[in-house]
Amino acid sequence: MNPELFEAYKNTTYRVYLTHGEIDIKIGVMNLLLHELLLSNNSESWAFITACNPYSVMQNSDVNTFLNTQLEDYLIGKRYLFFKGMGVGDDYSWEPEASFVILNIGKEDAIKLGRQFKQNAIVVGVIGNFPELIDCLNE
Repeated sequence: MNPELFEAYKNTTYRVYLTHGEIDIKIGVMNLLLHELLLSNNSESWAFITACNPYSVMQNSDVNTFLNTQLEDYLIGKRYLFFKGMGVGDDYSWEPEASFVILNIGKEDAIKLGRQFKQNAIVVGVIGNFPELIDCLNE
């Protein structure tokens, strides 16, 4: 993946929507609220994934909604606990991307899921560690 694109992903805010507020996840930054979410759901690991804009090729909102609905249906079918979110980049020419934070998904399974939905990169983490950006194409 080209370095500029990877840098854009690194600078994105990965926002999780909860009934009592939001959690903003940044790459390489510890987040107490995320830690508490994991603890309260007996979770060790998590991933932040979208199905929008496969391979960072901009799609219209109808296509992105369709793709993300497919991802949501997959998560429901596999009985994952997940919360809706939004990837909000620093580049305002890109619309924020509807996404999901998935609890109790291991890194390898998350990478497979990212590849399945044609994503260049995903964000993963383990309780007590920094959020990590993973290049799905080269991992």
